Amino acid sequence: MPTHPNGTPAFATSQDSELWVSILEKAWAKLHGTYARTEGGLPDFAATHLVGVPSESINHAAVEDQEDFFRTLKSADKK
Repeated sequence: MPTHPNGTPAFATSQDSELWVSILEKAWAKLHGTYARTEGGLPDFAATHLVGVPSESINHAAVEDQEDFFRTLKSADKK
């Protein structure tokens, strides 16, 4: 895995220094050929590719009706 000269991971890390984060990112980079192709993007895109099911991102700050949002979550959970 790519590291800085001081030995710390060059890309994704966790607050608890868990290794699985870097391993998962390495697998994602291998899938796409290079770390450069993994920059940016949305978590729902990665989730769709990793688990093979549709996903959707929701901007929580844009939620105006909490009850409607909860119904959306319940509907997605049932699917």
